[in-house]
Amino acid sequence: MVAAVRDRCRAVYTLQFTTQSELHIGNGAERDGVATVIAGAGKGAWIPGATLKGAMRALASDELMRLFGKPHEEASGNPHDPDRFARGELTVFGFAQVSAGLSITKTRTAVDPGTGASAAQKLFTQEYVEVGTEFVGDIVLECQASRLQQARDEFEQILSKFAAEDGVPIGAGKADGLGPVSYTHLRAH
Repeated sequence: MVAAVRDRCRAVYTLQFTTQSELHIGNGAERDGVATVIAGAGKGAWIPGATLKGAMRALASDELMRLFGKPHEEASGNPHDPDRFARGELTVFGFAQVSAGLSITKTRTAVDPGTGASAAQKLFTQEYVEVGTEFVGDIVLECQASRLQQARDEFEQILSKFAAEDGVPIGAGKADGLGPVSYTHLRAH
């Protein structure tokens, strides 16, 4: 749906992402010594919108930053500056698990950040969602009406990187090849 309000337009994208390997996006909690994944309202796993937006922002070139806005520390405090706000043109909502993917656990060796070598006598266990788990959610693009087609093209350019078979890594374990997701279905309305 594209709605125009006072020279602004809004386009809504409903996307389905599928995990290409195990995925862990932690909630900071543990259950029986296992670091658990974020759960949504339906008790399935959840991918926060900020996680996906951050992955998209990392893929974007400098000229596409208008979609994402500015970090708060870079936003101007001048009330007459048209770019004073940190808000970008994209709003990424959380993505809820829709398939019946199982949760699995993996025990791994901790790495010493100073040396990059395994830390002696340190193991950790994390919960993951399995390969092929599907998540669905919405991304809203809101911009000046005169910029709508350009903004859609820019967003879809970034999104095309998620369409690759190997996907884009998010969550924990990216350095170990864990966490890539790819979008498998797109509906713009």
